[in-house]
Amino acid sequence: MLAKRYTGKKLVDNIFATSKKAKQAIKEFGKENVINATIGSLYNEDEKLAVYDVVESVYRNLPPEDLYAYSTNVIGEDEYLEEVIKAVFFDDYKEALKELHIASIATTGGTGAISNSVKNYMDTGDKVLLPNWMWGTYKNIVIENGGKVETYQLFDENGNFNFEDFKNNPILFYPNWDNTRHVCSDTEFQNPILVAGNIREMTKEELYAVGKYTLADNELVENNKIKTVELSECEFIENNTVKLNRNLKIEQIKKELSELKTEHSEKEFVYKEKYLQKNREKGDRDSLTSLILLLTITGRKETNEWKLIDKDTREHVYPTLTLDDFKLMAFHMQSQLSKAIKTESEIIARLKTLSDEELKLFNAREEFEKLWN
Repeated sequence: MLAKRYTGKKLVDNIFATSKKAKQAIKEFGKENVINATIGSLYNEDEKLAVYDVVESVYRNLPPEDLYAYSTNVIGEDEYLEEVIKAVFFDDYKEALKELHIASIATTGGTGAISNSVKNYMDTGDKVLLPNWMWGTYKNIVIENGGKVETYQLFDENGNFNFEDFKNNPILFYPNWDNTRHVCSDTEFQNPILVAGNIREMTKEELYAVGKYTLADNELVENNKIKTVELSECEFIENNTVKLNRNLKIEQIKKELSELKTEHSEKEFVYKEKYLQKNREKGDRDSLTSLILLLTITGRKETNEWKLIDKDTREHVYPTLTLDDFKLMAFHMQSQLSKAIKTESEIIARLKTLSDEELKLFNAREEFEKLWN
């Protein structure tokens, strides 16, 4: 005998009923004039049910013992379940998501998945909200598992999604709805906040206060406002304070001082009041040393093979110079080099005594020129 709870019941499904009407309309008015969007089936370009040829071929060629036998696992084969998880996440999900519990289960279609969800997550007496346009089986699944069904108007009279139905009866969708704390909006917000009954995006300051915003390397909080500051290469922010990386700043100054030392040591100097002589390490100082050594070994007292610059005309000249002239020139070169090295050393020695603010404002060229002169 039929169970009393099913006596007199008749399953009426709007989706299949509408689908039937759509098919009848296609016969009457032609498929080019009717779109059947009632059932979620995938069709190909020829408007035939889409089937993967490879799957079809393999399936039809399976031996009967594989085609009709029970599965070795009621929730799905292990290899299949693993591939499903990879498809949803990624191949190396086990390492990346090791702190999460992740599992998959095979179901008899989408309806089977919905049925499993209702059975596992709905308690007896719970209400399940469904659209008024749905597959009737969903309603049966809820009722048969001890739940209650509430429906909402999916579309308005113009065929648009019915947002007004939600606005007029929000407690139907959210049982804990509180008009003093909740508001509905058709605008999407990433981080909404409700202020005086109005909803808006949270500011950076508000996000920071609740731990949802991380200050950038060049940001700090000043008077409860997030402020962007311009940092030099040697500055950083720590504990909401701009600080100086002293070691890095000093190394930068030392590098600049080394370049200034080379620049000043190689400067032209006036020789014998009418000539100019450069003081480069290679081409000047080393060549002069070699020439003095050659004259000393050979016993020659003078030569006109050394090129100088005429102070007035800036033209190259080759005056006759004695060994003593060259020794005097070497003395000038070495004195200028020594002065540059001493200037660099004295400034470097001062760097450690400077405060952070003094280091920030330190002008290496200005200090070098001051001491050089």
